[in-house]
Amino acid sequence: FYNWDKPIEGLNETYRILKPGRTAYIFETHRDFNSDLFSYALRMNLKEYNFLRRITSKYFLKRQLKMTYTVKEIDDILKLTDFGKSYNIAQITLGNLPIYVRLELRKQ
Repeated sequence: FYNWDKPIEGLNETYRILKPGRTAYIFETHRDFNSDLFSYALRMNLKEYNFLRRITSKYFLKRQLKMTYTVKEIDDILKLTDFGKSYNIAQITLGNLPIYVRLELRKQ
């Protein structure tokens, strides 16, 4: 949700339309990842691609990651929403990249 102009309002709307007892999941990148693990995983993911693809992929992904939130910032935002006491944040790896969090948002 780092692209959302108003993440708190967006999350509150998600809460509003979610049925009671249900869970929504959001998968988001975060910027406080382990850079050594990330660099290695990215290098392995791109090793079969040509030089131009490797360079542009690295550039745009690193640029995007600079715009994302830290895990603490995500937690701080979630505390301000209607999900404030019913969420879980888990750091995960997707596509072999250790740069993601899974937000588990529950409506009681």
